[in-house]
Amino acid sequence: MLNTKYWNGKDKFIFVSRMADGGASVTILDPKLDEETVLTIPGETEVTVARNLGILRLKNVWQLGINEKIEGRLAAETISQNFLFPVFLFRDDSSHKTNIPLGDSLLIKFFLIGIKPINKSEIDLAKSQFLSKVKLNDGTTGYRLSAPVSGVLTSYFSDNDLANLTLRVGIVDGTGKAGVAQKVGEMIEVLGGKIVSIDKKEILAGSDCVINGKDAQVARKLANLFSCKVQSQKTDFDIEVTLGEKFGKRF
Repeated sequence: MLNTKYWNGKDKFIFVSRMADGGASVTILDPKLDEETVLTIPGETEVTVARNLGILRLKNVWQLGINEKIEGRLAAETISQNFLFPVFLFRDDSSHKTNIPLGDSLLIKFFLIGIKPINKSEIDLAKSQFLSKVKLNDGTTGYRLSAPVSGVLTSYFSDNDLANLTLRVGIVDGTGKAGVAQKVGEMIEVLGGKIVSIDKKEILAGSDCVINGKDAQVARKLANLFSCKVQSQKTDFDIEVTLGEKFGKRF
């Protein structure tokens, strides 16, 4: 039996890959439906880079991630924040970098071999209503988000555990940065959680992010997505997410 870290062969497995043009393909593997769905984002798409690193074309975010010594994680975080696609795993074949463990990679290969062609689909966002071809600030042509990404796309990312259990999620916002907690909440709702409270607090100096939950498996999933620690303490919610100053600076 394969030793895997992130995929149990039952839940959806999501990862982002670097494409030849510097764009990204976001792959969703769904064992329940025996399906593979790939969403492609062109490299000339203008995005707000995660970790407060400015506005760039997506194709340049990959190299910036290398420069910042976080590799493709920066591209994954940037895609998550711009498109609300909850993804943290990446594969960059051009630099031979990935954070997908070997066991998980092998399980991906075995799963893809068994999928029928009829169960494979690709959605090119450049041809969708969500991206518009426009003249960017430097005078060249590229793409920008023209409309909020709707449930038409985000429904592919719903997590069985969060959606089926309808978990009540509370967020404690100690980031001191506007909009961060709301964006985190939107991503959790894409997965299937229900945000019932966002409690703004004084800045939690020196603190990053903590996930506290009654369901340990869900807590680990969210901790992996947001690079948080997991705690087991009493809470009024099914899942409580505490965001501190450090998280606000890196989100």
